Amino acid sequence: MSVIGQGCILKGDFTFRGTLILNGQFQGKVVSSDTLIVGEIGDLQADVRGGVAIVSGQVSGCLTARERIELRGNAKIRGDIVTPRLVLEKGVIFNGHCKMKGEERQVAHRPS
Repeated sequence: MSVIGQGCILKGDFTFRGTLILNGQFQGKVVSSDTLIVGEIGDLQADVRGGVAIVSGQVSGCLTARERIELRGNAKIRGDIVTPRLVLEKGVIFNGHCKMKGEERQVAHRPS
């Protein structure tokens, strides 16, 4: 598990394994096959490609997750989302488009 704490400001391309908890600020690009957690005080200005994204803070950019995206509490999202599963809690602000990736395959394989 890695943590980018409050007061940290990072820019660039970031790749990680395991779980990353972001409570600071990051600007750039994030790529991982694992879990990104943006805490309540986290501010992410980046395009994200990962396995799971759990957001309670602010994100500006495209979020793409292979497994799921969870938007919790006071999360504020400005950007597009691509994921097979999306969880939205009460209080979330989401401005963007959402594509439920994999939806076409599931519909095509439903029994008549």
